[in-house]
Amino acid sequence: MESMQETNKFLVRKKLKLEPFLINVLIGTIIGISMEILPNLYLEPYCRGFYCNDLTIQLPYKSSTISTSMLFTSIFFLPLVGTLITEIYRSKYYKEFYSWRGFKLNQILVNSFKYHAYNLLGVVLTLLLTIPTKFIVGELRPIFLDICNPLYDNIYCHNNSYIINYKCRGNNYDQTVKEARLSFFSGHASLAMTAAVFFMIYMQSRIPRGNDLVIIIIKPIIQVFTLGLALYTGYTRIIDGMHHLHDVIVGYIVGALFGYITAKYIAELKTKIDRIEQNEMELQKIEFPLISSNEDITTCKKKRCSN
Repeated sequence: MESMQETNKFLVRKKLKLEPFLINVLIGTIIGISMEILPNLYLEPYCRGFYCNDLTIQLPYKSSTISTSMLFTSIFFLPLVGTLITEIYRSKYYKEFYSWRGFKLNQILVNSFKYHAYNLLGVVLTLLLTIPTKFIVGELRPIFLDICNPLYDNIYCHNNSYIINYKCRGNNYDQTVKEARLSFFSGHASLAMTAAVFFMIYMQSRIPRGNDLVIIIIKPIIQVFTLGLALYTGYTRIIDGMHHLHDVIVGYIVGALFGYITAKYIAELKTKIDRIEQNEMELQKIEFPLISSNEDITTCKKKRCSN
């Protein structure tokens, strides 16, 4: 996205090439939507058998506490709001001047959408692993028997045999029956954790750490709250009978890995943040007198001579 960069400690000038960035965003959007919609339309999950006395797949069906639409809406809007607030605070300390074809661009909007796009890229990458895994494994959800209402010979239950030849009497609930075979691993847990881990690393990297006690206290609270939201998303999948415990745990691990990899190696966010001290800010005024008053510059020069 950046073709030329001239940097100092606190001042950055960049000329942007938006076309490649927008093309990448479009490609990522198409891939993400395709991975969520097309497999459900054209693919069938692995048809796994079961034991009729298996208590782990006999929970009654209940609606999801966090629906898929609610999950994707939260993943899109909540990090975006957090990113905007972070960049507004950061702009107090770092002045960045962006231009595109001669037009000046707002640094808050540029940085917010750039890092939010990286976050969504991590979500898309997680989808690329999560969806195929679900269809390949075909693990039965805890509510499978209630949804499927299978038709089979009762003799199998007396012998405690593994039932392979059965038909679901789902009637008009074919899509629901298909969903009941996609337990491993939890997409809700993996996607929520990807977005959460990326955002936590993003905050750690982008928020300057100075003497602002409010930020020192608020930042870790927001990070813990973000992690809590991701964990809660997985908890609800267990409570609702949509996933087994191991499905959610694996989802957490996969999501955390993708969130970390995206933040560290794709977005190249640094986990070691800069400390802004008062003397550094005074030196900043000398190096860039256009953004400082003459009185401030004189004060700074006197301090440097005294040292």
